[in-house]
Amino acid sequence: MGRRSGRAAVWPTNVDYAAAVGSRASFTDARLRRMTPGTDGSGQLLGRTGQNAIVFEVVIDDELKALRCFTSADHTMQGRYRAVARHLREQPRPLAAMTRFEWIDQGITVNNHTWPVLLMDWVEGDRLDDHIDDHVDDADHLLDLARQWRRVVEELRAARVAHGDLQHGNILVTAQRELRLVDFDGTWVPGAPKPTETGHPNYQHPGRTVT
Repeated sequence: MGRRSGRAAVWPTNVDYAAAVGSRASFTDARLRRMTPGTDGSGQLLGRTGQNAIVFEVVIDDELKALRCFTSADHTMQGRYRAVARHLREQPRPLAAMTRFEWIDQGITVNNHTWPVLLMDWVEGDRLDDHIDDHVDDADHLLDLARQWRRVVEELRAARVAHGDLQHGNILVTAQRELRLVDFDGTWVPGAPKPTETGHPNYQHPGRTVT
C-alpha cells in the first residue's frame, strides 16, 4: 500500500511514524496539515503502540482525534475498511458503541512513500479489564455494564457487523461509564473482503479460520 513508482515497500516503524507526524510537511490531506500532535511534559509525542499500528493523539480544528498509522497490514485492509465505513453509514441509526473513523488512502509520507492512515474520534476511557478490576466491589455498576454489553452485541448482530476481536483491550469504558469499541482491523460486514487477522486467540471461536 505504500506508494513510490507503484511498488510496495516495507512498512514504517513506530520511530519512522513519530518523526513524520512531527512535521506537517508529511501530510497532503488539508485536515491533517492543520493537526497538532499531542505531547507530554517533555515534548515527546503521545503515541500508543499495538500489534499492527501506532496511534497518535492529535487535535484537528479543536477536536481530539486518534491518528492510527499502520506498521503492517494485509491486502484486504483497504477494501475492508471502506466497506465497513459504507455499511455503517447505511444503517438506519448509528451504532453507539462503534467509534467513528475515516480511512485516508494518501495519509502520510514516510521515507518517500505514502501510506494510508485511519483518523478516528478519540475515546478516553479504561480498558474493560482494568475498569472491572477497579470496580470489582460495585455490583450494581458491573450489572449495568453487563446490560450495556448485551445491547452492544445485539446492535452489532442486527446491523450484521462482526467486530472480529472483542477482547478486553478493544473495549473501553468512558468516564460516563459507557462502552466503546475500538480497533477494527478484523471487522467484517457483508460484501467486505474477509480479514486475515483473527484477533486475540483467547476470545475466538475454536473453529474460526482466515479462509
